[in-house]
Amino acid sequence: MEMDYLGAGFQVAMEDLRLRGSGNILGEAQSGQMARVGLDLYLEMLEEEVRRLKGEESLIAVETELNIGVNAHIPETYITDGRERLRFYKMLSSAVDAVMLQDLELEMRDRFGPLPEELSNFLGVLLFKRFLMSMQVQRADIFKDKVRLIWGDKSDAVSPAALVEWVGARASSARLVPPACLEFRMETGGNVRERLENARAELTPLLQKK
Repeated sequence: MEMDYLGAGFQVAMEDLRLRGSGNILGEAQSGQMARVGLDLYLEMLEEEVRRLKGEESLIAVETELNIGVNAHIPETYITDGRERLRFYKMLSSAVDAVMLQDLELEMRDRFGPLPEELSNFLGVLLFKRFLMSMQVQRADIFKDKVRLIWGDKSDAVSPAALVEWVGARASSARLVPPACLEFRMETGGNVRERLENARAELTPLLQKK
């Protein structure tokens, strides 16, 4: 009754927290089996359910499967400690966007020196994978001079008409393989990372605007 002034809601919440405690919001009693699926997946599922209850369009989330035909890894000679190398593998693979990958790249440069070609290739592949996930590509085969992309049945990120037009403009270097596969050759100049960046720039116009 005392907290009837404007903006007192936060103070009421804090008093309630003091009197009743914070509960077990991250435990099984309140969040079910969250520990089994992991916090990230739990939050994604929660966000998806909120979107459904609001009547918003459901997002099709795709984790692109990669088949890498290039030398892309963290060399043991670059990060000699096995546990530290594994830690960076985990952080790089779970980076949510290009900004986080760039921050990790700067950290590695600062701690271990200039990136070797294998690690530069690995970063290029990870950046390209992030882009392919936005295109809802189910599987990607990446080689030094070409890329093969395969979509699933429910993909709606790329317009089929735009894809046919894109291939038609590159008849000598790209082709469609039924039912939903795109193969194209990358430019020969530059390293693998630069080629993948160029490929991403070429593919970007195919994304449908939501």
